[in-house]
Amino acid sequence: MVDPSWRAHHSTQHTASSSCFNDSGFGNISEEEVDNYDEDDIKVEDDYNDHENSTTNDVVGRSSIQLIDKGGYFKDGELDNLIEEMHLEQYGTAYMIVAIIGPQSSGKSTLLNHLFGTHFVEMRAEKGRSQTTNGIWLGYNDAIRPCTLVMDIEGSDGEERGEDGTLFERQTALFALAVADVVLINIWCHDIGREKAANKTLYKIVFEVTKKLYKPRKITLIFVIRDKSETPIKVLKQQLLKIIHQIWNSIRISGNNTRADLSHFFNVEVVALPHYYYLKKDFITQVSKLKDNISNPNAPHSLARYKRDVVPASVMTQSLQEIWKGIQANKEINIPSHAITLATLKCEEILNDKLKALLKSENWNVLKKAVEHKSVDALGRVLTSMINDCLSKYDEATIHFDENIKTVKREELQEQLLQHAKEHYTSSMGHARSTIWREFKEALGNEIKNSDEGFVETACELSENALQVFDRIATDATPKQAIWNSSALKNQLKYEMDDHIVGLINSKLPEILSKYKEKMKKELVGPVKDLLINGEYDAWEKIRKLHDRHSTVIVHEYRESLTRLKVSENMLELNVSLLRNYGKEEVKETARVESERILSHIELRFMGIFFQGRDLGAFTKQTHIDQLAQQGRTECLKLLSTLAIIRLDRYCSDTVDEILYRNLIQSSSAEELSVNSSWDGVKAENILLTPPRCLEIWKAFVQKTSFSIRKKSSWRKIFENVADSVSKGLAPMLRIFT
Repeated sequence: MVDPSWRAHHSTQHTASSSCFNDSGFGNISEEEVDNYDEDDIKVEDDYNDHENSTTNDVVGRSSIQLIDKGGYFKDGELDNLIEEMHLEQYGTAYMIVAIIGPQSSGKSTLLNHLFGTHFVEMRAEKGRSQTTNGIWLGYNDAIRPCTLVMDIEGSDGEERGEDGTLFERQTALFALAVADVVLINIWCHDIGREKAANKTLYKIVFEVTKKLYKPRKITLIFVIRDKSETPIKVLKQQLLKIIHQIWNSIRISGNNTRADLSHFFNVEVVALPHYYYLKKDFITQVSKLKDNISNPNAPHSLARYKRDVVPASVMTQSLQEIWKGIQANKEINIPSHAITLATLKCEEILNDKLKALLKSENWNVLKKAVEHKSVDALGRVLTSMINDCLSKYDEATIHFDENIKTVKREELQEQLLQHAKEHYTSSMGHARSTIWREFKEALGNEIKNSDEGFVETACELSENALQVFDRIATDATPKQAIWNSSALKNQLKYEMDDHIVGLINSKLPEILSKYKEKMKKELVGPVKDLLINGEYDAWEKIRKLHDRHSTVIVHEYRESLTRLKVSENMLELNVSLLRNYGKEEVKETARVESERILSHIELRFMGIFFQGRDLGAFTKQTHIDQLAQQGRTECLKLLSTLAIIRLDRYCSDTVDEILYRNLIQSSSAEELSVNSSWDGVKAENILLTPPRCLEIWKAFVQKTSFSIRKKSSWRKIFENVADSVSKGLAPMLRIFT
């Protein structure tokens, strides 16, 4: 991405450009030319200062900084200052980075200064060939477009670092490959084809670190042949490319990139430059062409076409620092992943900043105070404007970041904005609901004072109008970005209005409802009680039929009564339901009352069966007494089962009879009753007597009836004695017992 204005400028100013990639070479340097060469052409500036011991401003002014010192320390503060000085953030991602690597004292700084007008310190030949650039330096020139950052990297194979310099060479080379769009590799022409040339070590370093990149970017790699000889550029290029591919293919490391082709990682170009001192004018001409091919995307041989995963200038410091840390820690460098992570963090930071700014703004807090006390008109329009403004500011701040990432974070911001806006909406709608409710009650009160006729219809009409007003206010209070459901508040309002209407109707018709309830009670309670006390197996079936028959008749009469009063259908059904439920509850309540008297009921039932016969035969056989006791207990068990649970539901089924018979008649352990607190398949609200309670009642029943059984057995023995006396002629004694 480049500055459009710069592109337009070049499209008009550079209508034609000569390529520096020709096949003719640059000619020979004659002795005469050497003798006639002006000494001023090779003289460097007299104000040279030692690079390592000077400050940035003393040496290079405000156009360059030392980014990484010779010890590997990353100077983030220096970079921040440079970015601010350049106003780099305004370019977003419309900038490029050009780096240069190569042997020490090969003229790298000189080349960069001529290419981009930077002020990197150059070597002074009269002081000997020694290391000039320490670490990594970063410079720029305001006149260069597109905005270009130039990276001058410490030369390789310097005696200052000795044998321990290889690690730093690898790190700086990897750093250049990771961050630059174009990497220049400075090489001596006379080293091409030499087996022991220093350049081969540099090539190997570059390719090894490239293959170690987890997912490298494709960048432009320009081999700059310095001090070109008579050999044609075409031949030099063929030789160099052959060497490059041989070295590339010879590198074997573990990982996904081992067998990848060189073209997958690099756009490789070769350019040759004449001698800087002896053919300086030609040198400057060729450098100008190279500069145009690097910087101008419209040039015929443009090299600035592989710009990927560029982070916005606003996060450059953090990006470069994290990459350098990863390189020093010998971690895999995943450039796309790094760019995504950085963009995610920055977009998250912008998201939080814009959200906080809105929540602290005067307009937001004025609105907050307003909705605390009343319903705000056109709240949705106000919230929509605030949300759109905040999102626009976010879009402006994230314009240079990855589209997918900033879109995801934008959606998160909008969601958070809507969450905060929902608080205003809820508060405002709460006040609106209260106002509508109050006005509804006042209007309904006036109607009931004026006339009783058509009261329900009027109430329903007022209720419907109130709900329509609520819907309109809710729509006006909702921002366009939101899809909110106000049904909860609306339902609450509707419930309150319906309840109020019912209350008024009930206050007018208490005697009617009471009359039909009393009628329902009269028709049900007595017959239900009799059926329950009889304790027949089909008692509950008869109770259901009894209830359905009387409930249908009474409810129908009540419905007609309400209809004559012009009660609305909804209100009618509500009241009918109340009466119908009342009938069921009366049946259940009757069953509850009688279940509490179960012990006396079963005692009376037993006595009625056990003492039903007082004929002489009843006292003559013990088996007959046992049969009467068994029959009495069995009948009592039926009654206990009838009052154990409520069986008013039509499809109710249970096994209470079987369980009671199995545990109380067939067995004396009653284990099932003692361990279970409820009846299987029976709802808790339908249980009148729990299994343990049935066991408790039965034990008390058996204890009380056992005395009657023993008493009757005693009478049988007395009768046997009397019978024996009769056989002996003591007939008068018989009359005593008869």
